[in-house]
Amino acid sequence: MPKKDSRAGAAKMENKNKYSERREQLRKISNEVAELQKDGKIKAANLNDALLELYSGKKKNQVWMTLEQWQSAGYSVRKGETAQMIWGMKITKTNETNEEYSYFPVAYVFNNTQIERSSRNFKESSLPEPMVSEIADTTVNVDLPF
Repeated sequence: MPKKDSRAGAAKMENKNKYSERREQLRKISNEVAELQKDGKIKAANLNDALLELYSGKKKNQVWMTLEQWQSAGYSVRKGETAQMIWGMKITKTNETNEEYSYFPVAYVFNNTQIERSSRNFKESSLPEPMVSEIADTTVNVDLPF
């Protein structure tokens, strides 16, 4: 009979704790950004746009997408680059007792300054279409060149 890895449960628990920490970190940043929005210091249509504006700083014309979206568009994220967190689309699920619950997952996005053209997944189109709106409820300007 194969031995059961006792570390498998510990690793799963450790990952869950890291996710909880990141979620709490995003919640804290979101509260700060919401205050900046309320004070008029950040002018954005929604919280995710405000978060991306905060992450961008003074840099304009940035396209934000997930790792998978960049890869499917023929790009790869440079080694060592760090993703930024935004809120994903609301997910509604049902548990074993048929009670519905919903939550907003954390989505990790990279911008066009963190990527490079991937030779193994090269596509003809020169610019990827921004896909953050597929990840989260946000309005994305599709006319942003980079």
